[in-house]
Amino acid sequence: NAVACVQTELPPLALLDALLALEAGFGRVRDPAVHWGPRVLDLDLLLYGGQVVDLPDLQVPHPYLHQRAFVLLPLAEIAPETMIPGHGRVRDAAMQVDACGIAPIGG
Repeated sequence: NAVACVQTELPPLALLDALLALEAGFGRVRDPAVHWGPRVLDLDLLLYGGQVVDLPDLQVPHPYLHQRAFVLLPLAEIAPETMIPGHGRVRDAAMQVDACGIAPIGG
């Protein structure tokens, strides 16, 4: 797992569409019957500045961001002071989850 910080002028839904197009370009086929199955590529929009987005097709911050070590730990490496709306700083959220043996590559 990895996280990236990007700058964009795309609004949140357009950014999500771009991420889904990237997934499709790498061969991902979304099957509505399989929610958390194996996939070629999975790109999620975790945060969008300090905005909260609550739409049928997009929720930002990602609804499970504050609970998932596999996302929080790499995010804390690049943006520990970033605020997760409704949950506080990334660093603090990362300290509250079980790392489950997750370690940085080479770390």
